[in-house]
Amino acid sequence: MTRKFRVLAASDTCNMATVTYPSRTKPPAQYTVEELRVTISRQLALSRLVPVAIELLEENPLVESGYYPGDLLEAVLGVDKQYWRANRKQWEAVRDIVDALRFAELKLSDPLREFQTRSAA
Repeated sequence: MTRKFRVLAASDTCNMATVTYPSRTKPPAQYTVEELRVTISRQLALSRLVPVAIELLEENPLVESGYYPGDLLEAVLGVDKQYWRANRKQWEAVRDIVDALRFAELKLSDPLREFQTRSAA
């Protein structure tokens, strides 16, 4: 069973959007990436959902729920620091994911810049 709430869009208080939240009885492994992103962004059910999100992010740090690559990671990075203090191993797992992304960016920055400056012809 899912519950539907109507929430105001941040950019336009007249624009209404429907957001569906999963039931508390739904197993965490059955949440969609979108449900994880929305619920974690709202700081809800963190102890149940952050471990699932971390597993997904370890497989693909840029997994997306439909907005842009990395939107789930952004939600996880926004988790309250009190949660991370109580769940140090999970914080370390997320730190490792971020470190891997930073390393990839460092290694790829020059080849990406060179690629972008090449003529397509």
